[in-house]
Amino acid sequence: MPSNVVDTKKDEEKWEKAKGIAEERGHGGEWDYVMGIYKRMNPDHEFKSSSFRRVAGLDEGEVIGLVEDLLEVGVEQPLLRSRIRPILDWLTDDSR
Repeated sequence: MPSNVVDTKKDEEKWEKAKGIAEERGHGGEWDYVMGIYKRMNPDHEFKSSSFRRVAGLDEGEVIGLVEDLLEVGVEQPLLRSRIRPILDWLTDDSR
C-alpha cells in the first residue's frame, strides 16, 4: 500500500477494498487502476488538483471514472485503448 496516499486506518481499509475490486475486474496488480478506484472512495488523503479538473468543472473521481469508462469501451479497439491508458496513468499519478 502506498504510504504517500494512505494516511489513516480508514484509508488502509479503502485501499484494500480497492485492490479487491480491481482483482475482481481482472486488474489485480495494476496499481494505476487500483488508485483510480481508491480515489473515488473519498479517502482522507488530500490529493493535488490539476488546472484541467478545475477548468472542466469535474472532480478527480469523475474524470477518472470517465476515462475508465472510455477504456472499457476501447477494449475491442487496441488503438483507442492504447491512447486512453496513458491518460488514466497520468490522472492517477501522484507525482504530478
